[in-house]
Amino acid sequence: SRRLSFGVGMDGSKLSKKCFRVCCNLAASSGVDTVMVLHVSTDGKVVNPLDSAEHVRKETELAAAALGMKTEFKVEHRIKTESICSALMRLVDRLELDYVVLGAYGTTAEGHQLDMNQFLVVPPSPVSHQRRPSLSEEPEDGSASPIAPRARRNSGSLETVGSVPDEGLRKANTSIVLCMSSGYEIEEKRTLIFVTDHLPHSQGAYALFIRRMVLPEDKVIVVHVSRDDQEKEEQRFQMYEDEFAAAKIKEGKCVTLEAVGGMNVADCICDFAKKMQADFVVMGVAGFVKDKLGSVSMGLIRQLRCNAVMIKDPREVAIARRQNQLSKMSMTRQVHK
Repeated sequence: SRRLSFGVGMDGSKLSKKCFRVCCNLAASSGVDTVMVLHVSTDGKVVNPLDSAEHVRKETELAAAALGMKTEFKVEHRIKTESICSALMRLVDRLELDYVVLGAYGTTAEGHQLDMNQFLVVPPSPVSHQRRPSLSEEPEDGSASPIAPRARRNSGSLETVGSVPDEGLRKANTSIVLCMSSGYEIEEKRTLIFVTDHLPHSQGAYALFIRRMVLPEDKVIVVHVSRDDQEKEEQRFQMYEDEFAAAKIKEGKCVTLEAVGGMNVADCICDFAKKMQADFVVMGVAGFVKDKLGSVSMGLIRQLRCNAVMIKDPREVAIARRQNQLSKMSMTRQVHK
């Protein structure tokens, strides 16, 4: 099978540099040595030279060399009437990328303190190489870290999700990796949590992830929040355990979580991910027909402190891209008539 392709949105912010490291980590684990650096330019004057396309290109080339990776720099020019998100996704579609890594904030060309594709509204807190504390060092108030704290759930605008996640995360024709400002730097031995509801889109996403993006030394935990009896759960988990063996995963296990004390599914998963100090929480996302993400997916991207990987069915992605191509061809014919 062909190699996966990875892209990362870069706008010169500290978080976008962290996104670059996350992208290189995922690409390297998939046997890929080149990542696409995606930059959206505007007709407006660049106030800070450090935000210029040329500076971003040179900086990422140096960062890639230090990580043993290579880059291809791609620039998309934003039309005055469109958002940065639209320009970025147009570039993603043209390159037919499998995964795109995007950050949680960054000053956009419109001057808003949002991430470069307007996915999440997050305060512009400083980002650095954060040391992962022991469990005993975790803040008692539930905040992510003393360096880049994330707001606790139900705390107002800091947890607000913009309009694009409801619509764009599902409709974007690629799998999305959200790099959270609150996440720790990824360690050599990664902890990966895969969330499943045992439906076909989850099982397909799991098979893709475990076969293409997981290393034997990774710690992989498959999680399901269930009210079913234990025997039924063990039967459902057999498929995941078989994949552990096929991928030669040394530390793989399946865990059933129980919602207690009024907690919902997203609460349970986020609390478990925090306890495990997860590097990534991975989930499958199905369908390009609904206008919103499911409640669990939305709850997770609002509350997670670690990186989130949302895997879309590659067959659905291919169909959506083909439909877009046909639509553009049809519009071009009408213009030339």
